[in-house]
Amino acid sequence: MVPWVVVVAPRGLPREVAASLSKALQQALADSYDVSVAASADEAFNLLEAQPFDIVLTDLRMPGISGSAVVEAAIEAGATTLNIPDTVGYAIPELYGNFIKTLRERVPNSDKAIFSVHCHNDLGLAVANTLADRKSTRLNSS
Repeated sequence: MVPWVVVVAPRGLPREVAASLSKALQQALADSYDVSVAASADEAFNLLEAQPFDIVLTDLRMPGISGSAVVEAAIEAGATTLNIPDTVGYAIPELYGNFIKTLRERVPNSDKAIFSVHCHNDLGLAVANTLADRKSTRLNSS
């Protein structure tokens, strides 16, 4: 079975750009994944209710709803691993660790999922950001 990916378009992304993103992702991942792109959080919720997805990529700030609500819906739909990336590589370790900790504390049933991180190293902070996540995990579980 081919894994399913849903991408929730970042805030303010015009529909035509979301369509281009969808087409590019579908072409790039066609051999390994089926890709759906939601132009809004509401579309993402509809997709998540319709079928389980293996991967959900979302912005945490969207008009009218927070990305944490999408994370919550993904957990409710059966997601067992959530990846919270710093794909720009500009996160500050203490803030990144607190961000992950806050997600774990505020998202219902977050204890039912594994939170993983993916940190780029543009400013040489990938290891520090990953360790900040690990520190927030220890603080959250104590």
